[in-house]
Amino acid sequence: MTNQEKREIRLYIDNAIKAYIDSAIRKTVNELKKQGLINEDHKAGYAEVITRLKVYYKNNKQDEALTDALSKLQDDPYINIIPLYYFSMYTLEQIASVYNCDLSTITRNKKRLYKEIYKLLVKRSTSK
Repeated sequence: MTNQEKREIRLYIDNAIKAYIDSAIRKTVNELKKQGLINEDHKAGYAEVITRLKVYYKNNKQDEALTDALSKLQDDPYINIIPLYYFSMYTLEQIASVYNCDLSTITRNKKRLYKEIYKLLVKRSTSK
């Protein structure tokens, strides 16, 4: 057997082992989620941020913690997604047009901003 053939066999075995481990981890995580042993805090965080943003823009920005979080993100090139979406009531497609980019870019950055806002809100609440 040539060295090239040995390398190919090793590579094949390595890939098979990685695929098996990946599958086992995925199955284990899914089972733990079903049993309630793993929760998805980020989903709860997204829901909290979305709710707070809706109320924030509806009630004339009367949320000091959210105002502070948004001000800390003011240099983010996509921060205007938030007021365009929640205050100006633009659709994601309209926002993509404003930014002259794909819808997926807006969606991805909106989720990223939610995550950043959530982190800042949690940090603020734990530092008090």
